[in-house]
Order: sequence, then structure tokens, then C-alpha cells
Amino acid sequence: MILVPFRNHPVAENALKYAVQFSKQFEDLDIVCFHCTEKNESSIEDLKRIKVDLEESIQKVTDNESIVVEVIDGE
Repeated sequence: MILVPFRNHPVAENALKYAVQFSKQFEDLDIVCFHCTEKNESSIEDLKRIKVDLEESIQKVTDNESIVVEVIDGE
């Protein structure tokens, strides 16, 4: 598994592209994109919206379907 911190930023997109290329060299390793929000008592709906937005951004970068997106409300 490859863990990639991700947000809507060109550097993060480049890191994700590199992770996808790297995973293919090792029999398509799973990729997990991780995004942590600041502690701000986000509602579950807010976290779901952030996750959907990130998933859409990730799909623009790659069509790799083994990517999992996790959004965590920070502490």
C-alpha cells in the first residue's frame, strides 16, 4: 500500500501521479489518499463533501480505481 497525503494542489497531484507509476511497477499496489482537516468540529456532511471533492480531483489526475480516499477531522 502507498499512502499519499492529498489536497487540491499541483504538488499533491504530482505526488499522486508518481505513486500511480510506482504502484504499477509492483503489481498495482493499493493507493490510499489521505486528507486531514483542521480541528473545527466539521459535521459528517462536511466531511462527506470534502471526500467527494477530493475523489473528483483524484479522478482528474488518474483513472486508477484502486485509490481509496480517507478524510479525517483533525484533533
